[in-house]
Formats: sequence, structure tokens, C-alpha cells
Amino acid sequence: MDEKRFDQHTRRKLAVQAECSCPECGRLCGADGETSLITRLGLVEGGILEQLEQQHTTTLHELIHKMEHQPCIVSMGLGSLIRSGLIYCEEIGEELIIQRGRKTPAASTP
Repeated sequence: MDEKRFDQHTRRKLAVQAECSCPECGRLCGADGETSLITRLGLVEGGILEQLEQQHTTTLHELIHKMEHQPCIVSMGLGSLIRSGLIYCEEIGEELIIQRGRKTPAASTP
């Protein structure tokens, strides 16, 4: 599929999703009226990336308190972003520091 057709397909898909959003809450919902897990994870991942665009560095504690999602969903979103290489985490003391990008390996000393 060429790029132009892909963009048109993506726009149509997003338009259909908007039309299919729940009339009560306006969100994309599963069959039981609850927001689907995939949708929640996407929102969490976007929120994490947005937070890191503003601050460049944040902590797990800050993310959990600022996001309007359950801590387990925030953790799942973090894991997904780490696996995709968009962010990395580093444990400093008892805090988990989250930053954008890939961690560069420390230079080895001879």
C-alpha cells in the first residue's frame, strides 16, 4: 500500500472510530461499555510521552499521580514504551527515573 493510500485509510479508520465512540462517555468502548484495554494503553502511552516532552525527565511516582489511570495501566504503558525504545528508565536510589530516547551504554574502561 503506497503512502497516500495508507494516509487515506488511516484517516477513514480514525473517522469511523470517532463515530463509534460511546454516546455516554465519548470514548472508544468495548462491548461492555468499558474503555478497551488497548485504548487505555494508547492514552497512557501518549500521556507519558507528552509529559516527557514537557519535562524531559520524570519519575514513576510523578506519572502515577498526574495520570488519571490505574497504576497497573501506567506500568503497562511504560513497559510498552521501553520495549519500543521510545523511553528508558533508570533506578536511582528508591526512585525510577524515566527519560525519552534510548539509554546510551557507558563507555567501557580498558
